[in-house]
Amino acid sequence: MLAGNFYFVGASTATANALKCEVNFASSHAIFRGHFPDVPIVPGVCMMQIVKELFSEHIGLPLQFRKVALMKFLSLINPLEAPTIQVELSWSPVTEKSWQLAASFSNDGVVCFKFKGVAEQGLK
Repeated sequence: MLAGNFYFVGASTATANALKCEVNFASSHAIFRGHFPDVPIVPGVCMMQIVKELFSEHIGLPLQFRKVALMKFLSLINPLEAPTIQVELSWSPVTEKSWQLAASFSNDGVVCFKFKGVAEQGLK
């Protein structure tokens, strides 16, 4: 889990099928020393993990991604320049244990990351 050490969730609002929240990065985290030392950026795999953790925490179930229909990294997220980003998740059920999930990360209105896929109940 990256929550609580790589990132922290700030203000959030939720509805029956959507979640909006602020994510604050720990710019001193060891990941940023290796990715990259002089110009740290949030790794794409960490963005995917954040989506998974936020949705899993919200619905109270362990999840895994079953299908990825869209994954676009549109601009870099440097935690020194943008320590806080806005994350939006929306979903609809596919089955009792799977959901069509969409996510986006943005910084001051600029979309940095987009995802669409299917998440299903999985192992922890």
